[in-house]
Amino acid sequence: MTICAASVSGGMDDSMKIFCVIVCAMTMVIGKLLTKRWVNLLTIFSGLYFGITFFASLRLFGMYDSSDSVYILITIGVFSFGLGYFVRCLIRQKRSVSLAIASRTKEFDSDKYVIREWVLKLGCMILIIFTFNLLLGFVKLLLKGYSFYIIRNIYFGQSDIESSFSKSGIDVFLYLPFMHTLLHTASLGLFIKIVNNKQKVYMCIIFGMTLLYCISTGGRNMLFSIAIEVIVLYAVLKKTKMSSNLYNEFGIKEHIIKLWANKKIRNRLIMGVSILGGGVFYLTFKRSLQTANEGQPFYFTIYKYFCGCIPYTDYYLNKFSTADYTYGNIALLSFVRPITQVLKSFFGISFPASYERAAGLVSSFYEVIRVSDQFRMNGFILVFFYFYYDFGFFSVILYSFIFGMVTCSIEKKVIYNPNLKTFEIYLFLLYLIVFSFTRWYLASLEIIIELYIIQFLLLKKQRKRRNT
Repeated sequence: MTICAASVSGGMDDSMKIFCVIVCAMTMVIGKLLTKRWVNLLTIFSGLYFGITFFASLRLFGMYDSSDSVYILITIGVFSFGLGYFVRCLIRQKRSVSLAIASRTKEFDSDKYVIREWVLKLGCMILIIFTFNLLLGFVKLLLKGYSFYIIRNIYFGQSDIESSFSKSGIDVFLYLPFMHTLLHTASLGLFIKIVNNKQKVYMCIIFGMTLLYCISTGGRNMLFSIAIEVIVLYAVLKKTKMSSNLYNEFGIKEHIIKLWANKKIRNRLIMGVSILGGGVFYLTFKRSLQTANEGQPFYFTIYKYFCGCIPYTDYYLNKFSTADYTYGNIALLSFVRPITQVLKSFFGISFPASYERAAGLVSSFYEVIRVSDQFRMNGFILVFFYFYYDFGFFSVILYSFIFGMVTCSIEKKVIYNPNLKTFEIYLFLLYLIVFSFTRWYLASLEIIIELYIIQFLLLKKQRKRRNT
């Protein structure tokens, strides 16, 4: 891996940074005004970038300054996302209104999604088999004297030694997509009834195998994701249960009241979130001790992880040229990459160079660069830079706008016309949003496949409900 020194630019006008922070803060407030609650996807998205840009602009611990270009990129992206969200909020939710009226006045047909339990069982079996195989390989490497940091590099293909432990095609196409999908399902299971029998068993298997996976690979995203999902689901359901009787059809209203009225259960959930957060910090700490950042205080590492994406993105933005444009392939591969990957791997079919550049973006950001005299990092690059790769600032505006519209549409369905599929997609979007400062996960093959598995896991049923 190449280590490049980023130039330190001083004396730069801070007006663009201040403007960027203000736009992010205003978008947070708009999200609150539109939804009448602080926990909404617009506020979470803009709040994330408010925190990142604010603290990055302070340049703590000697972090290198960044050009105005990266702050312009963030400002345009957050504003466009907020505009798309706002426009979608103005569109009347006709089906939601009609359902609300019908539930009080007459019988109506409603779509219900249920989990295919055999798919859930299959997914749990896949998690058990591959996780224990992964754990076995992890223990063998530990016994050989390899550190947590080296083992992680081996698994994610950043080291040529012990290649048998590296992430395989079956991990990407089967194991990890099922793990991501079932994690959303298990998070929902903390609040609502997802299957008729053995729900606790399924949840224990899913959470347990995920924890073993994170220990074996040094990954933290999934633990952090579970903690965020639990907090957001509680906030959304707690607010919605007071305003929508439609939640009664899933037993959510009664279940939430019972769950959170019981202090013992509530404390267990809070303790669980705390343990997950502690696990994230522990894995981060273990890795930081074995890297070039050895000896740094833990808060140095946290600051680097959340704010280092600014100078890291700036580094790539400044070296970007018109020859790098992918001309719409970033958007295209977010839906068809599983298919094209199979065609390429098994049938040797080649695709245009612009598509190949788009497909290789995730792995192309592993160049280690300095973001301060004390920090080096790789891989954490803003989602807006992925959008920029297609058509420059035009695609940043367009894709962020569409992303905002889709996000608002799903969130409105969660509030007005909830079903299991809507919740699964809602949590999927939450994952994309929370980790959007590290990369655009719809460029990652296992996350794209997750969209396919969601369709496979959930079965649509028609039912007739009568007002009694």
